[in-house]
Amino acid sequence: MNIYKLFLFSVNISLIFCSELIQECEILNSYKSYVRDDEIQCCNSSYVKCDESEGHIVSINLRNNIKIEMRNKFSLESFLNQFPSLEKLDISGNNLKGNLIIPNNTTLVELDASENYFKGKFVIPDNSEIGLFFSNAESKLEILNISNNELTGDLIIPKNSTLVKLNISDNRLNGKLIIPPNSNLKTL
Repeated sequence: MNIYKLFLFSVNISLIFCSELIQECEILNSYKSYVRDDEIQCCNSSYVKCDESEGHIVSINLRNNIKIEMRNKFSLESFLNQFPSLEKLDISGNNLKGNLIIPNNTTLVELDASENYFKGKFVIPDNSEIGLFFSNAESKLEILNISNNELTGDLIIPKNSTLVKLNISDNRLNGKLIIPPNSNLKTL
C-alpha cells in the first residue's frame, strides 16, 4: 500500500511541475505576435530552454527577433514578472525603448539588453534585507550587458549586489558612478 501512495504522490508532483511549465509556455505563446521567428517554441527550440525537472522556462533568447511594431509595447519588467524561474534572457539588438527596470524578485543570472534604445530610469536590483522582506527572493543577477543604449544619469550598484560582470559602454551616463567597496563586481 505504501508503494502505491508513493507512486500517487510522485505522479501528483510531476503533474504540478508539468502544469507550471504548461502555464509558462502559454504565457510565452502569448508573446508570439511580438516575434518575427515562428521557431520560438516552448522547450523545443534553440531560443527557449526549460528545466523540465523543475517545470520552468530558464532561458529565452529574443536577440534581433522582436517585431518593429511591437517594440514600444514590450516591457522588460512585466515580461520578467511572468517567468518566475528565468535565469537567462537575451533581448539585445531589438531597438527597444523606455525604462530599463529589473525587478528585485528576479531570478535572472544573466541579462543581455544591449543594442537597444533604453533611456531614462535604470534600476539594478538591491539585495538588501528590506528588498528581501518585500520580495521574498534574492536577486541573483551576475552578468548584465546594457551597452549601446541611451541610458543617462547615475549608475548606482547596490551594496549587496551579486553583479560580477557589467558592460555599460556606449551610453550617455553623465551622473555619479557608485560602486560599494564590498562589491562582487570584477568586470566593468
